[in-house]
Amino acid sequence: VTPSGEVLVESLSMEVKRGMNTLICGPNGCGKSSFFRILGDLWPVFAGRLWKPNPSKIFYIPQKPYLCLGCLRDQVLYPHSKLDMLKNGRTDDELYRLL
Repeated sequence: VTPSGEVLVESLSMEVKRGMNTLICGPNGCGKSSFFRILGDLWPVFAGRLWKPNPSKIFYIPQKPYLCLGCLRDQVLYPHSKLDMLKNGRTDDELYRLL
């Protein structure tokens, strides 16, 4: 169920066990992105139950890699900007140490 109340999938039951790789595919508008928005806690679960591992134990890989326009700093900071970084008292040296 989308935040606007549209039901994309009437019923879904699945289990992905540790170590399994799973590919979600289907036609446009069938709910693939909605499924991941729910898994990523971007959308609430309006009905039913959802069990998932601790976020540190799950990894999502997008169908197409996304890079914003700009340099490596812009990629690391996204969705924030260099100006945000500077306003928060952060430096390029700190980013370099993190990388």
